[in-house]
Amino acid sequence: MSIKLNQRLENFFYYIVILLPISFIFGSAILNISIVFLNIIFFTHIIISKNFDYFKYNRIYFIFLLIFLIFQILNNIFNENFDYFDKSIFYLRFLLLPLIFKYFSTFVQFNFSRISKIYIIILFIIIFDLFYQYTFDVNLIGYKPGLFNQAENLYERYSGIFNDELIMGSYLSSIGFFIIALYYLFNNQKNYIFLILLGILFLSVFLTGERSSLINFLMSIFFIFLFIKNLRKPLLLISSIIVVIVTIGINLSDQLKLRYLNYPLNVLTNYAYQSDNKKDNVFIFEKGYANFMNNTHWGMHYKTAAKMFTEKPISGHGFKQFRIKCKNYSFLFDQDQLNRAGIQDGCSSHPHHYILEILSEQGLFGLIIFLFFVIHTIKDSLRLTKNRAYVLILFSIIIGYMLPLKPSGSIISTWFSSVFWLMLSFSYIKSKNQL
Repeated sequence: MSIKLNQRLENFFYYIVILLPISFIFGSAILNISIVFLNIIFFTHIIISKNFDYFKYNRIYFIFLLIFLIFQILNNIFNENFDYFDKSIFYLRFLLLPLIFKYFSTFVQFNFSRISKIYIIILFIIIFDLFYQYTFDVNLIGYKPGLFNQAENLYERYSGIFNDELIMGSYLSSIGFFIIALYYLFNNQKNYIFLILLGILFLSVFLTGERSSLINFLMSIFFIFLFIKNLRKPLLLISSIIVVIVTIGINLSDQLKLRYLNYPLNVLTNYAYQSDNKKDNVFIFEKGYANFMNNTHWGMHYKTAAKMFTEKPISGHGFKQFRIKCKNYSFLFDQDQLNRAGIQDGCSSHPHHYILEILSEQGLFGLIIFLFFVIHTIKDSLRLTKNRAYVLILFSIIIGYMLPLKPSGSIISTWFSSVFWLMLSFSYIKSKNQL
């Protein structure tokens, strides 16, 4: 009886996992349900099989999970953060994912060759829908683009099937990249196929108008170049193709020129300032940094988060407290700065920067815990895997996604947490098809 039940649980795990890249399309509720089910399946399987030694073999990871739990309880109490008390504890569902995937890798193997072919078809349907929306300003099911610029009479962002959630670029640069890597690694491994697929993916991310997602993609390419020697020549070629796509796109499209050239240059160089004196232009990086920090809402959020961190550097202000405490730091900005940034008080639901979000809300102690889970998983999965190229490409995508050199979403939101922890956990998955 227990053997049959365990087999059913393993089948449930298998089907939930292969549906995860598609689950992102249906929103946070489906993602949360999937992740909760994975947690339930994990503990049920261990109890039924009495495989409690798994906790002993992975005791360091479990000790840090316990430390995280105790830290959240104490941090919430000391910060009187009772509104988000349950959510901070519930975040354990994400931290458990690497161990869940590692556990079931003993019992379940995936046919990545077949699965990746299904994924690639779905991905290209999503991309075709995006291209259709870009061409006709409406996608196949009637969704319009987002962020309409009345002054320029154009849409700045294209989200395709995600409708008013402007996350298409984020999906393509993470999950889309992952799907293409799977297809390449577990099928024919022909470099020209890889180049074509990456070229189409880059063009798709480019059209969305999401600058951070474009940086994610380029950083992933860069780290794959560093980590995998035999892919360096094709990646140099794809880099040349990217330059051509960007040059043509910016020259032919007002939307692309606005998103990737005019607006960033206006922010960094501040066209209101002109000088014929070359000496005034020596420290252009410093000027660009100052303009970004003083004239944009991102810079305001960063300053607020940094100030919050300096006040409580060890433990931070508590889970999801930036959105509440940020109003206390409006004294950091004068009214002219706020007007230029288009905000009232430097507030937002999160600082738009992963590291600053962790530091301001969890402090150095929280950041150390977070980094432990990431580094431990990377080292452990590299030690256990035979598909080293697969793991290295996966980590390159993760690094590109998390690199703290750009604005970002919230690391504790369902969407971004799901992308990050699931991509990290996939490094443990074993395939029937070896490289």
